Amino acid sequence: MFGLNAGVKFHPQGHVNIFTSEPLVYTNSHIWAAYLFVMFVLVISALCLLYRQKFHGQAISSQEGRTTLLGALAGNDDPEEAEFMRLKTKHDVLLRRIQALDQDYDCGRLGEEEYQETRGRYKQLMVRVKLQLRQIV
Repeated sequence: MFGLNAGVKFHPQGHVNIFTSEPLVYTNSHIWAAYLFVMFVLVISALCLLYRQKFHGQAISSQEGRTTLLGALAGNDDPEEAEFMRLKTKHDVLLRRIQALDQDYDCGRLGEEEYQETRGRYKQLMVRVKLQLRQIV
């Protein structure tokens, strides 16, 4: 049932002839195709993960003091809107930093004193940014 010519009904004879002349003639070609597909997916996944790790840090650092790329692409020449976007981005970055700080404290990577001091500074900056945002709005 599973001989060299068992797949003749499903595959053209030329493909069967090529396969029978290969060194892997006694292996199942469908298993090799599945294996290669899995390896391809793993390589693509690894590349995507590396890309995200490389550019995620750059995106956060580029948003700290400049207008966002979206605002620049939209052609916003209004200085108030640019200032609003800058402050909103700063607010978002501070919020992410506070969340990361809370996570570090919960995991035990920070001491109580350092945590409270750093969180207090971030909250003071957050209050200033919110006040500036309210003045614009």
